[in-house]
Amino acid sequence: MRVDTTNDLQKFINEEVKKKLVQVDMVIKTDVSIPTKVLLTYIRAIEGVTIVHIVEATQRISDSQELTRIRIKYVPYGKIKISLKRLLLKIQTISGIFSTRVLKVNMVDI
Repeated sequence: MRVDTTNDLQKFINEEVKKKLVQVDMVIKTDVSIPTKVLLTYIRAIEGVTIVHIVEATQRISDSQELTRIRIKYVPYGKIKISLKRLLLKIQTISGIFSTRVLKVNMVDI
């Protein structure tokens, strides 16, 4: 019995194209001594994260802390609420990120 890999591959591609990303706007409170670009690179390294960029310029709130509004797009694994919690936990384990505050969550087409 022959398996038609062309049809199987086409089915897989069609299913993947239908997927959506989760877009999260958030504010991160960070350590001034670590460049924001470095922290964003660490966020990009998290599994499932596809895009990270700054929405508003960084604002210094004290001698040692600053706030930055960022937008992250990521591939959700399972339920969106659970995958968002996992993402936030991973972000908060990055040295130099003190806290996160989610402002908005949307689904966007790939």
